[in-house]
Amino acid sequence: MSLNYAHEKLSTAVLSLAQSTESLQDRLAAVYSGGLMLIGLELQADLPEDLQAAYRSITERLSGAGVVVEGEGKIAPTIRTMSESEAQRVISDIVVLSSEVALRLGAHYQKGA
Repeated sequence: MSLNYAHEKLSTAVLSLAQSTESLQDRLAAVYSGGLMLIGLELQADLPEDLQAAYRSITERLSGAGVVVEGEGKIAPTIRTMSESEAQRVISDIVVLSSEVALRLGAHYQKGA
């Protein structure tokens, strides 16, 4: 398991979400399309089993509309149709997941110290 990699991806995503002045939907799209959060993250290898459901929930909500637009896939169209409150909930869930991964990583290093 590579909590370090998951922590790196999620921390970068949270920082990007916090620093952007774009709409919430545009922030989510940038985080996803830029690969800051999800690209390369291997669910089984990088997240503990009890955090995998939270990760799946986020990714399912980002592609939930199921509409595929040529050249865009399903993520961009789904995010564009999200309400402000739904985008806020997804962003909050990303922050919570990132925090939980950071806590686990810290505990892991404390055990080794």
